Amino acid sequence: MFETEHAAILGSGVSLPKRIMTNDEMERALGLEPGFILEHTGIQERRWTDDDNTLASMAAEAALDAVKEAAVSRIARILIARDTILTRRAFPIELPIIEKLMAAGIETRGAASAGDFDNFCPGICHAVNYAWLMVACGQTENVLIVAPTDYNDMVDLDPAFNRNSDVLGPSEMIRQFSIPPTKHLQPPKMNAFLWGCGAGALVIGKSDQDGILAYGIEGTQRFHHAAYGIGETTNNKGFTALDGRAISMFALAEVPGILDRFLNEHNLTAADIDIMVPHQPNPRLLARVAQCLNWPEDKMVVICDKLGNLIGASIPVAYHLAKKEGRIRKGHTVLFCAFGDKLLTAAMVLLRES
Repeated sequence: MFETEHAAILGSGVSLPKRIMTNDEMERALGLEPGFILEHTGIQERRWTDDDNTLASMAAEAALDAVKEAAVSRIARILIARDTILTRRAFPIELPIIEKLMAAGIETRGAASAGDFDNFCPGICHAVNYAWLMVACGQTENVLIVAPTDYNDMVDLDPAFNRNSDVLGPSEMIRQFSIPPTKHLQPPKMNAFLWGCGAGALVIGKSDQDGILAYGIEGTQRFHHAAYGIGETTNNKGFTALDGRAISMFALAEVPGILDRFLNEHNLTAADIDIMVPHQPNPRLLARVAQCLNWPEDKMVVICDKLGNLIGASIPVAYHLAKKEGRIRKGHTVLFCAFGDKLLTAAMVLLRES
């Protein structure tokens, strides 16, 4: 039998590419009418990687930023939270992170890669829970979580491909993806403008008080098919296809109930939450989710209007930026909420800012 330790988020960090990919540029490449992206999603722009900003470099920079804020001299464990699928994003990135930390004088000797979560948007919540358990049981003193997203390699901006991508119908997509049939799978060009690039990082470590309070996960009761598909084009670029209708219906019809049950389980209501940090699908959908929750929009952090959907990186980036803006302060009760992945689940983490 052992006594559990208190655990909290000790620090956070971000890395965002300097290049801004505008809606105009996206719409021209994808063959969409001017204004289409803003009208349908509320996304105004997103950051985009180049030769100077790669998945590995962003991950390393965000990691160092978080470690500096945490003011720790040693990192004992590393967790990666990302969507590891098909492309160059699947290669290991722990070594560039460790090299960056070592160059800054951070002790990493003996640091171990404790896991690589590829659960798309909810992956960051699973990683926080895993880190919390490791620290709380005394297995380690701290855990560095790094969540990088680079959708540059999953968006084929070749006009010829995108202007003809409608011919890649559901049957062909299903053959490539090996997923159950769904008539709502959208063509690649209707998803390409959603994504952004960037990285977020968190340091979870021992604390003198409880900073991480609870974790929960619940799957859908209605939808029983995969909501995402991945494919590859002839020029070695990738693309994604989504069942946007199923994702939206899940977010609006089931996520509010899942959140209510999670809060009730811990004897809380929405009024007890100072601020919610959701993952960032698009501003329009988040506004509708807030309405379903009767949640004041000023209690929800939204960054996808300027950064797009950062998948697993959404929550740590939004959390860090909200702290820098003074929206999240010491003593605040904070709720992380991510919904998505292939089987449509929602994952939550309840925090008290220390």
